[in-house]
Amino acid sequence: MKTKNLFMILLLVSAGFFTGCQKDSLLSTNFEVVLYQDFVVTSVNDTLFARDTVLDASAQSTDIEKYKDNIQEVSLTKVAYFLTNFSGDTTQKLLEGHVAVANEDGTNTTSLTSMNNVVLKSLLNNETILTIDPTGATNLGTLVLNAPHRFKVSAFGRTDKKPLDFTIRIKFYLKIKAKVI
Repeated sequence: MKTKNLFMILLLVSAGFFTGCQKDSLLSTNFEVVLYQDFVVTSVNDTLFARDTVLDASAQSTDIEKYKDNIQEVSLTKVAYFLTNFSGDTTQKLLEGHVAVANEDGTNTTSLTSMNNVVLKSLLNNETILTIDPTGATNLGTLVLNAPHRFKVSAFGRTDKKPLDFTIRIKFYLKIKAKVI
């Protein structure tokens, strides 16, 4: 008799758990988004560069725009970069490069990733995955999660030779959970 009662209780708890999981999946959706930002870097007289702009996630993603008022979670899964254009010495190196994210006004800047000693020509149309700083990833997720779903992205670095003449594309891979109404 006790075994039968215990079995019934476990069955009811399991059913309740399963129903709760189904309800959650019916009330939310998960999707992936890839945002990107291009930076044109040109300089005849310098080996240093710094570029920044505001990236509008809603403008780049119809899913973010659709669910913008109901986004519950945003997680950055990877960051990649590559060159879409390069006109320089085939041995020219990016000695150090950094990507940072911040509020639109530049406050709350956090490092997202960095790279060192990379031959620029090797990045032409060759997407390369970068190591993500967890603090920067959390900051970017929060900025995409909350209205107005925009963030400032900055790229800066130093090469071993001049002139500078390339376009760098930075890609942000995101997983997003949103309520469905």
